[in-house]
Amino acid sequence: MTFNKQSARWLLLLAGVLFLAGTGAHGQTQDIDPASDPNVQPYAGTPVSGYVLAWSDEFNTNAVDRKKWTFRTGARLWSYQQPQNNAVSNGLYNILLKKETGGTSSYTAGGIISAKLFHYGYYETRMKVPPGRGWHTSFWMMKNILTSNDTAQVELDALENDSITLTSYGINNHRWLPLPTYTWGGKAVITPSLAADFHVIGCEYTTNTVKYFFDGVLQQTVATTNFTPADVNIWLTSVAANLGGTTNVDDSQLPAAAQYDYARFFILGPTSSIAITTPSFWGATLLDTNTALRVSAHVTTSDTNYPASVTWSKISGPGIVAFANASNADTTATFSTNGSYVLQCQAVVLTSTNTDSVSVAVKAPLALALRQGVGGYTHVATFIRGDSVNWNSGARDQFIVGRWNGLGMRSLFSFDLSSLDPNAVFQSVTLDVWTDDSGGTGSVGAVELRKLNATPTEGTGDGSSASNGSGTGATWLSRTGGTNVSDLWTNAGGDFATNVLSSISGYDATVANVQKTFPSSAAFVAAAQTAFNAGQPFNLLMISPDTESGANNYISRINSDDNATVEQRPRLTLTFTGNFAPSVTPGNTFVTLTNVPMPLGGVVSNSTSRVWSKVTGSGTVTFGNTTNPATTATFSAPGNYSLRLTASNALAQVSRDLAVTVVASPPQLGSPLLASYRFQFQIPGSTGVNYTVQASTNMTTWTNLFSTNPAALPFTWSDFGNTNSPRRFYRVLLGP
Repeated sequence: MTFNKQSARWLLLLAGVLFLAGTGAHGQTQDIDPASDPNVQPYAGTPVSGYVLAWSDEFNTNAVDRKKWTFRTGARLWSYQQPQNNAVSNGLYNILLKKETGGTSSYTAGGIISAKLFHYGYYETRMKVPPGRGWHTSFWMMKNILTSNDTAQVELDALENDSITLTSYGINNHRWLPLPTYTWGGKAVITPSLAADFHVIGCEYTTNTVKYFFDGVLQQTVATTNFTPADVNIWLTSVAANLGGTTNVDDSQLPAAAQYDYARFFILGPTSSIAITTPSFWGATLLDTNTALRVSAHVTTSDTNYPASVTWSKISGPGIVAFANASNADTTATFSTNGSYVLQCQAVVLTSTNTDSVSVAVKAPLALALRQGVGGYTHVATFIRGDSVNWNSGARDQFIVGRWNGLGMRSLFSFDLSSLDPNAVFQSVTLDVWTDDSGGTGSVGAVELRKLNATPTEGTGDGSSASNGSGTGATWLSRTGGTNVSDLWTNAGGDFATNVLSSISGYDATVANVQKTFPSSAAFVAAAQTAFNAGQPFNLLMISPDTESGANNYISRINSDDNATVEQRPRLTLTFTGNFAPSVTPGNTFVTLTNVPMPLGGVVSNSTSRVWSKVTGSGTVTFGNTTNPATTATFSAPGNYSLRLTASNALAQVSRDLAVTVVASPPQLGSPLLASYRFQFQIPGSTGVNYTVQASTNMTTWTNLFSTNPAALPFTWSDFGNTNSPRRFYRVLLGP
């Protein structure tokens, strides 16, 4: 079976999951156990999304389902595997472990292998290992039967427990084909007793990574760089094994059983992707709460038959954010109070949820988080080592800081700030890092940030050998990996300042997945501002002087910018004034006549484009020049209108609306010798508003006739002019 055929079968299966599951015997797909909830999701809290159930066995029958499983048979290590050692009862699959002769072995066991091949997706079981030493119990994935056409074979070991220690298990990855074989990503996971209770084991296999979970918690992430994509079967097995120094099986615990509550495989259903396009990734600052900010996101789905639902919301901020239409990917937001906000746009299609966020400040400092892979942002990061002076570790998934082989280990960062507002003024700077899930060694002393005096080159190495990435990135001796004098560090291992910008206290480096924050300080802010003002990247070195000068080889492993888990890559957070959106003032609300050009007093600053448009109104509006804030507007019919002045720059688009009341023009006036003109206007609005009546003969120069604050509307006025006075235009201005 080829991968393409398998993929086609999954698509058909997905249709069955979405439309047929739960509709009775004729509507249930064969691959999903009728006892399964077709809408079941991976174990609660597991950080995966977008999956739908594609295959399952809940073990609610009285025997192994031979349509779904084949038996593992024959001798393996110390036991002989035979079909009769596989039993299903009380909702559990049991691998029966016995002391009895089987073939040439003194013990018998069992195991089952899925009849179906799988590929990318999420695998899960709930299981309990047998008590007593000497049994190797597993949940793993690998193709069972190879053919001459197979050029790839991979093994994903989600759980391997040797029962020597019931409070830990192993994770591992193997490439069997193509040759040479390769093993990587091994890890021991410390747990409660695996024999005392059931635990959920998960494995997510994607094009980029394999992730392993224990009771919903991520335990290991391994890049698939060394894999050739391959189909796999699911294996549930337990065999007697001489492992961990054991010389024999603990016979006192026999007979026993390894138990599995279910086995499930999920595939990604229709998925969504989302990226906020306005404001830009760098965020935007508004000067007041009267301005409406355009917020727009680009949303796509993997299947156009399943459009995503969109929701805008406020993640943080001091006031209320009102969205014109929170379910529209392109809408506007207004803010009730000055302050710093974070907005989020969420796209949901079936079980797939994706989000993106952006910072907005209203007359306040703007917060911006810079992280590799978020919003297309990239930066330089690597580490250098005194014990291997020519190694380039640029593309490794972790940094190392401390002391190894008696010499220093230091991490380097270079953050590009060039896209910020040229006038940005920094208020605070912090750096967050996370300890790597492989853990470090010992306890490191205080870790300090120092300013690097030159920009390092990351390079292509991964630290696996001296020749890997040679000459392409920073080493202990050279900031660029070169040999030119200008490339060499002033001091071996780093050309850096002596003053400390920020530091964190010493810690137990063996504890994984812990966030460490270098807090803001005056020196930290000043260093960032100096680099920014000079048009240079913000270059930092992370060092632990006490550890380097100590007697112990202690190191802390920290997730790098190349780590598979984006959420645990280094994050530099800046707060600053700048990134200003355009400023827009549309002018004062007014009353005018039909078919009379009325001046618009709009004012716009800090923009690259601006435009007038009609939002509402009963007639047409003709603008003298739509791109000029100070233009004219002519209205074809009486009524209430709303005009919008919109302005844009590279960061954001904003707008403000102008209310206009248009009344019918009076009949054509007669001879200019007419002694008097008398008009009556119905002025909508409310009392307590000041009305100023003006007249003009040329629509350019206006003369105030009078102002009034009437107690009731409408009001009437008369203009008794000189009999030689020409015909005049009139307008009414509303003001405080």
